[in-house]
Amino acid sequence: MPSADPNLVVNAHKNNPFILKFLGIVFVVLAILFLIHLLLQKIKTLHSSADWIEAQKNKETTFQNVKAVAKTASLTNEERNLLWDMCSKYKAKNIEYLVRDGDAIKDLLLKEYNDIGGEEESVKTVFFQLHFKLEKARYREMFITTTGSLAVGQEFSYKDADGFEWKFRLAQNSPQGMFLEVPSAFIKSGKAPAQLAKFVLMFDAKSGVSYTLLTRAIRYSEDKNGKNILVASSTDQVKPILRRASKRMVADFPCKFSSAKPNGKKKGQMFDIQEKKYDGIMQDISATGCRISCDMPIKQGQFLFIEFSLNGAETQSAVGSIVVTKKASVDNKYILHIKFEEIEAAAKNKIYALIHGYMAKSK
Repeated sequence: MPSADPNLVVNAHKNNPFILKFLGIVFVVLAILFLIHLLLQKIKTLHSSADWIEAQKNKETTFQNVKAVAKTASLTNEERNLLWDMCSKYKAKNIEYLVRDGDAIKDLLLKEYNDIGGEEESVKTVFFQLHFKLEKARYREMFITTTGSLAVGQEFSYKDADGFEWKFRLAQNSPQGMFLEVPSAFIKSGKAPAQLAKFVLMFDAKSGVSYTLLTRAIRYSEDKNGKNILVASSTDQVKPILRRASKRMVADFPCKFSSAKPNGKKKGQMFDIQEKKYDGIMQDISATGCRISCDMPIKQGQFLFIEFSLNGAETQSAVGSIVVTKKASVDNKYILHIKFEEIEAAAKNKIYALIHGYMAKSK
């Protein structure tokens, strides 16, 4: 057998210390990474413990806590600064946890609302914008994914094959399905979904987020009071479709409107208001728009001057453009979906106050 090359043997001996050193470094790095992993797991376990969470909840809010909430809720700098002022003024507990507690955050906001009574309207507007965003942030953590979580009284919209919009109300929510109270005219219309047919419903959650859901008509019946009931299947096919710019409230009070004509002015009154007034019923309202039921098929794109009373006393007004006009299928009324184009800050803030429960509704 040929003898080994002595040079190769020498080189192998020379390389052994380098290989051992490299393996030693790799071992040390792996050990450090393993220790870091164990440390992170321990921290994670600690931060998820009830004692740690309770301790964090009871800490006074810091600016870093406010910044974290501002990021989550998409607050503007003005809204973030107002939140920080509120937390500092009232020595609020950790706002990152407080914002998830409906009663606690409502109490904090009520204190601030009572304190800004004499402030300028612009300050109140920032307050209500903050109010809405904090509410949305809280509801976002409770995103609706199934019909099982819907409360009795929830209103739904259904569009039939002809585009007519019908309103249903959740009378009972049970494992057997959703018991929907539907208009008698809907049953007689011949446009109701056939038994076992699938159909789509829409609804607005308290957070201002709109949803669609796909369900199935199980059966039609009457309850003990003679009301028409559509039993629809429960479903987890619930999907958010819209995040409103401001919270909307279902309404049912009279209003008056008249035609408004743009006059081309860039400042001051931008519309000329016509004298003749018409009656309508305000069906819902927000700080950015409303929905009115009336007898007139006014076309999309036209401007209206609207007068209404939120508390049965003081009259508010706004100019809005008609976004959509629909014919109601129940009473042959026309439904005007209106976007406010011109509204005073004071009127807008009174709408906010009504919607968020700081002012009594009109009767």
